[in-house]
Amino acid sequence: FTVFNPTPRIDNLNPASTTAGGGAFTLTIEGGGFVADSLVRWNDETLTPNPATRTRTRLEVTVPANLVQTAGTASITVENPEPRGGSSNARSFTIGEAGALRITTITPATALVGAAAFDLTITGEQFLAGATVLWNTTELTPTSVSATRIVVTIPSELLASAGVANIAVVNPDPDSRTSNTVQFTIGEVDTELRIDQISPNSTLPGVAVEPLKITGRGFAQGASVLWGDLLLRPDSIRSTEITINIRSMLVAREGIVSVAVVNPNNERSNAVPFTIGEVTSGPQITRLNPDTVQPGGPALRLTIEGQNFVAGATVRWNDLSLIPLQVTGTQIVVNIPPSLTATAGTVNIVVVNPDSETSNTAVLTIGQQPGANRVYLPIIKR
Repeated sequence: FTVFNPTPRIDNLNPASTTAGGGAFTLTIEGGGFVADSLVRWNDETLTPNPATRTRTRLEVTVPANLVQTAGTASITVENPEPRGGSSNARSFTIGEAGALRITTITPATALVGAAAFDLTITGEQFLAGATVLWNTTELTPTSVSATRIVVTIPSELLASAGVANIAVVNPDPDSRTSNTVQFTIGEVDTELRIDQISPNSTLPGVAVEPLKITGRGFAQGASVLWGDLLLRPDSIRSTEITINIRSMLVAREGIVSVAVVNPNNERSNAVPFTIGEVTSGPQITRLNPDTVQPGGPALRLTIEGQNFVAGATVRWNDLSLIPLQVTGTQIVVNIPPSLTATAGTVNIVVVNPDSETSNTAVLTIGQQPGANRVYLPIIKR
């Protein structure tokens, strides 16, 4: 069973422009479908995102000074590795001459189809009193203009259809210059595959669950439920709800089972825990992201999914205790320094709450071949 990487999507670049001859800077890419091995393409150059700040919807990459020495435009894409994966849509980054009229950022950079009117803030340089904003070919009059900031109201009729709008600033006569173009994304309702809740989330050994209700979003017709390492066919599927009967033989023994949804394109949701037996108040791990890394790589941001995590919890990396960057009831994020992933092998990951309650053990592998993908098999707590 192979889990495919999603096709990435770029919604926004921040900043969207810079001045020719400037120094290195950090480019933030916002979108979706980003994975641990995503790479950024700047024209023909490959840039590696910062693993410490990478999420499924955000990448940060350092752009070296030599790439912005000459005025022009650069095509920015994100590439995910096989299986499946692929290249995102392209976004243009402008490298302008010193003193040029230019847009650096727009806020917000996305809206849903049918959204209400809102104020768009445009930041940049060389804006003049009397400047107007072009939304594709529609000219809009700002509510305020300064040399570096414009605020303009976007009416709801311009948000009626999904697509990309080109935003530019036009200075008044006698200047009459037009800025670079920045793209604004008008998207459909977010369809990211995700489980928000399962009900019930526990049963006694041997007691069937009829039905198990899974609520979330992005569920496609033909989706399957991954129960541990078994693929099960649901009884009913809607985009936000799946129901499935869990037979008694699947809950015969005490433990914790990882539950996920897999769409027909093999895209997999987050995993949530289902408890067989008495529900405990202690921490439980259901998934590591990533669960495999290459030896000798850069610093790693490890996400631990589960339940009953408490503020002040620590992460045990074999016998070493690490302090997380972030702790919520269902997720822990912790930075792993390069020295801990320098040698191939396996690592036992345990969460320890402040009251000394410890979780089950999850295993992280150092050394799987690049591009390989594994299904996370649940750790059964007995």
